[in-house]
Amino acid sequence: VKMSLNFCDWHPQPSLDIDLSTDWLEVRETLNSERRDLRELTLAIGIQHRGLPTSMLVSRSAKSLQVHVVDVNAYMDMPEMEDAEKIARCRAVGVWFMDHLDQPLDLCFPLFQPEVEAALSFQEGSDRLAMTFSFPTNALTGELNLEDATVSETFVQCKQILCPSDAGAMILDETRGGEVGNLLRWLHRQVRVFEAAEEARGSFDVLEHFEIDFTSGPSQGQNGGHSAEGAALLARQ
Repeated sequence: VKMSLNFCDWHPQPSLDIDLSTDWLEVRETLNSERRDLRELTLAIGIQHRGLPTSMLVSRSAKSLQVHVVDVNAYMDMPEMEDAEKIARCRAVGVWFMDHLDQPLDLCFPLFQPEVEAALSFQEGSDRLAMTFSFPTNALTGELNLEDATVSETFVQCKQILCPSDAGAMILDETRGGEVGNLLRWLHRQVRVFEAAEEARGSFDVLEHFEIDFTSGPSQGQNGGHSAEGAALLARQ
């Protein structure tokens, strides 16, 4: 597998002494008053397969949809990350393998060492520096305004990370998930509207996250990962 991917020079690196403690976050917050603190203001959740890094969260405020992405550049500015960046530049890419049921395999070539990957991805209950894309919603119709998005530096706390199948079950069942389920169902509706608008203007971007689940019956074919990928596409647009 390494040979087929031209990964012959890829090899595990020694552990790095990385300390991304809350103390460092507090110092950063003091130094950078422009970074918005959303840790107690939003219910930020992620959708990702178990064992894979989570780099994006979604949340909803009273006036907008928010897509949060880990602010990797902010962490890479830390002196402790100097060796990690050199290693990443040598590897250039990371690969995670999935099986025929779309489940992660143990075989993977991560871009960073485990301790760095954990620091540069969202973890349940942990704070992270993030870049937040905010899409305002119409007060009357609830529809997203895709032409007036804003990007800001933020602090975000990950409240929960769901696997795609669990998220999909909440989307299908209106009685499940409480506040998290309501957020997922609302996000799913917004992604469908966005996809329809993209298709209407002849865009093929929606095919980036097109998926067919061959393992589910007619009533089980909704995978929550579809909504997460839709939110990521929306932010990229």
